[in-house]
Amino acid sequence: MKKYIIPLWILGSALVVSDLLPPAGSKPDPGSWAFLCGSVVCYSLPFFVLTMIRIPESRSPQRCVLLTLSALVLAINLYIPVRRFLPGYRPKALEALVYLFLPPIELGVIALFVVVTAAVTFWFGKGSKE
Repeated sequence: MKKYIIPLWILGSALVVSDLLPPAGSKPDPGSWAFLCGSVVCYSLPFFVLTMIRIPESRSPQRCVLLTLSALVLAINLYIPVRRFLPGYRPKALEALVYLFLPPIELGVIALFVVVTAAVTFWFGKGSKE
């Protein structure tokens, strides 16, 4: 799974940087670089956590739950920077803050899925046999 997550992480981070960089020819504020770096770090946290999660090779309920989690988090994380390229997009004030506040929510979703996976593994009595 890491071979898919890491390229998507790089692509998403590049889109975030291109979204948050000041327009060409304008002088950036001194605090804008700190905001840019903080936003990229916060945006990268869910990707980092997904790379640490081990998905079992055998077919099991645990594998299904973890693959669903990964697909959900990746779709949300990639939708955020890509939506500005979609038709009908209208920029709004303070929308760049989504890069700071959505990743903690996604980390909560990841924690919920990990707890559900542990419960499913306990309930069905099957551990990952790797």
